[in-house]
Amino acid sequence: MILSHTIVGLAVLAPAAAFAAWHLKNAWRRRHRASVWSGVALVALTAVLAVSGYYILTEANSRQNRGWFYTHLACAFLVPSLYGAHRLVSYVKPVPRAKVSGAAGIGGLFALFVAVHLSTLPQPTGGRKTASLATEGTKVAAWTKSSDEPLPPDPFVPFVPKAEVPRERAFFPAAATTTTLGLLPAAVLTNNDLGDAEGRARDLREKGFVWRERIGAATCVRCHPDIVEQWSRSAHRFSSFNNPFYRKSVELLRKEENGVLRSKWCSSCHDPVVMLPGDMARADMDMDSAHGQAGLTCLSCHQIDRLHDQTGNGAYNVPDTEPEPYLFKDAKGGPGLTLHDMIVKARPAVHKEQMLKPFFRTSEFCSACHKVSLDIPVNNYRWLRGQNEFDNWHDSGVALNASRTFYLPPVKKLCQDCHMPPEEAPRGDVSAKGGKVRSHRFLAVNTALPHVRGDTDTIQRTEAFLRDEKLRVDVFSIHRRRGEPTEESVSLLDRTKPPLHPSETVEVHVVVRNKGVGHTFPGGTNDSNEGWIDFRVTDESGREVYRSGAIRED
Repeated sequence: MILSHTIVGLAVLAPAAAFAAWHLKNAWRRRHRASVWSGVALVALTAVLAVSGYYILTEANSRQNRGWFYTHLACAFLVPSLYGAHRLVSYVKPVPRAKVSGAAGIGGLFALFVAVHLSTLPQPTGGRKTASLATEGTKVAAWTKSSDEPLPPDPFVPFVPKAEVPRERAFFPAAATTTTLGLLPAAVLTNNDLGDAEGRARDLREKGFVWRERIGAATCVRCHPDIVEQWSRSAHRFSSFNNPFYRKSVELLRKEENGVLRSKWCSSCHDPVVMLPGDMARADMDMDSAHGQAGLTCLSCHQIDRLHDQTGNGAYNVPDTEPEPYLFKDAKGGPGLTLHDMIVKARPAVHKEQMLKPFFRTSEFCSACHKVSLDIPVNNYRWLRGQNEFDNWHDSGVALNASRTFYLPPVKKLCQDCHMPPEEAPRGDVSAKGGKVRSHRFLAVNTALPHVRGDTDTIQRTEAFLRDEKLRVDVFSIHRRRGEPTEESVSLLDRTKPPLHPSETVEVHVVVRNKGVGHTFPGGTNDSNEGWIDFRVTDESGREVYRSGAIRED
């Protein structure tokens, strides 16, 4: 409808302008003031209608440009209304039959457009089955025992944990689902934007992973250049086999007994582009393929339509039954691409509804992947907790939930407040508000990934992020012993620096305070991430005489 609206509008505009120029020359001679000035006003409003429509098509009907949209909308009502008034007061008034036929024609066209609209509404392309994470629990009705009746079945035997994934699921043991519980074409998450094959090969030769070719982003970058640039440097982008540390872990796991099946558990969060099409289940899965090097594409997150619960492990759903609302979605160039982008910019509300669900603005959305546990299908042992930033945040002062916290922030903070702060958008991103977008760098503590690819800018941004009042380390006091029975405790909170003397024993009390980390520190994977204090003592000449917490070369 937008496309036909635009084509008809442009087609009518040229002959209407030519007629107005010819007609005004003749009408001006008659000196019929009402018809002349209503006609001039009509031409002026039509020009505003055309200019505002062109602006919407080229610059986007965004919140920042709502004034243009409402101007266009107002003119769309005023122009035909003013045309009717102009004809009624004109020098040559329409005959009664023309009034009736004109009104009937407009009404008929309106009825035709409504009929076409209703008959062409898109229908879901798949079944109506709705995925849920675990099987339904047994429901037990009220029961009264009599001497002849057996006991009803115990609803808790066997016990089904909330987060258990049924073994018959296509992605078992991964928790992610599609709406039909079937496989998902990779194009749903990549837009078929696989980058240049030669560029991918060059990246693989140079560093062993694709780092310059932005797989899955060529369509998005046309309207969101700032967000794509930020994402391209993020740990989310380098989450799959373009992450050499993760790749080695999966390679080792897949060599173990039942390793191919067990490796699918990782894929809900690390490799949806590989897992959801079913490639992760193949023993000959190619980690160097475009899909294996994609990481978390834009659509890996933005296609999610709901979370199953708050148990994490990638407990989300990606719809595979939704129709595509925009024409020429797959166009990569030519008129189709131009028309697709034009339509999206003219009517972005549908795109925004698809790509920005309300729960995206909640910490629960982050919990889908930043809350992890391992169970028997993965480790052949027992349930174990992995990283869990969500529950730690939920039980913190930052979330305004913890009663144990000494100091509370003035307002509640979500994951996005710290890890997606507003950032300048100098490339003209259409989603910018006041010249800024929500940062998609997702800065946290990982400097290893940018170091491997030589991204000094991201390393510097990460270091600045970490030093921005996140932790405070205070030398709180010292307890000194100069031999029996002389002991002394000295508070250092006033920043005094009492001298230390040879032969005395000094115990230093250090207090570490979490001021700006919205969860426990250190976060991340509990069995590998460490935090420690590097404590040094130097003499008057600056020579180090004692150190605890140094990193040795080994």
